[in-house]
Amino acid sequence: MKKVRFVLSAIMLVIALFVSIIAVNFTFTGRSTLSAAEIAKAKAYSESLQHDRLMASYINAPSMDENFKDDEITIILDGEHSGIGVKDSYYDSNEVMAELGKVDNLDFDSIEELFEPDPSEVIESPTYRRMYNIKLEVPGKENVIDAIDELLELDMVLSAEPQYIYETVSTAISSPTSDTYYDEQWGLTGTYGIDVETAWEIADGSGIRVGIFERDIDTGHEDLAGRFGGSNFTPTGVEIAHGTHVGGIISAVQDNNMGVAGVSKATLYLLDRSNFVKSLDFAADNDIKITNASFAYTSNEQYAPANILHKQAIENYGEKGGLLICSAGNKGVNTDTIYH
Repeated sequence: MKKVRFVLSAIMLVIALFVSIIAVNFTFTGRSTLSAAEIAKAKAYSESLQHDRLMASYINAPSMDENFKDDEITIILDGEHSGIGVKDSYYDSNEVMAELGKVDNLDFDSIEELFEPDPSEVIESPTYRRMYNIKLEVPGKENVIDAIDELLELDMVLSAEPQYIYETVSTAISSPTSDTYYDEQWGLTGTYGIDVETAWEIADGSGIRVGIFERDIDTGHEDLAGRFGGSNFTPTGVEIAHGTHVGGIISAVQDNNMGVAGVSKATLYLLDRSNFVKSLDFAADNDIKITNASFAYTSNEQYAPANILHKQAIENYGEKGGLLICSAGNKGVNTDTIYH
């Protein structure tokens, strides 16, 4: 009897092992049958969740002693409700408006979607998020804080922040040098240069639009003749020297026997650094694919902390094909470790 039991146990063990081998083999075979598109979509979904977690870590609740506009809020929807073309993500404008309708004191006539995609466009970037700018019906800093508290109670709202008012510090030489000659522009040629003449053999930047975050620029400067597109997007009469200097580095007229040579023949557009998010939205909508930010945001004479609205605006600008170039500052430090 014991022998029979032993044989039966051995048989059952063999059967169990056989079934396990088949199950494991089926599992791996099943995995291998996933299409490249399915794998990519799963990866994008994972990255989307990670992005939301990262963005949420930047959120800081505003306080009454901080400097921000008393009538304006910008919100970011989470990945699930932004319609980014990955698992569990969809966008329904009626649902968004219905949810926002639960919040007191929002002026629905003022709601503006930023970085709005084309209706026929399928957004696949896992970092793209819907952004809305909203005014309050009754202004007041306390009302802004109350509305933000209510907005953050909504499941679809990833972030809600006021429009902070920062001071800015320019981060380029503060005056143009109109009598500098090409052979003194060590950044373009020579040991430390970018070998710009070889680049010019391939392309010279003609037809490219470049936005620069400056308060003003000397549109009558002889070395910038014909380099401007449209009118100034920012107030005039302040910091002309800095804007002219930055514009000259990018697009000063070449081979005209005066001044300096710009890196390109790009057309320049002024952007408003006091409205960073809207400026990048303006650039995205006006085929301005490159923007330059030669300044830093400060608060109480210290570098301002990371701002979730700015980060998401940069992500959305990139999704629309834009490239934002930031300065490294004037301190001579490693900005990978000492943030600027």
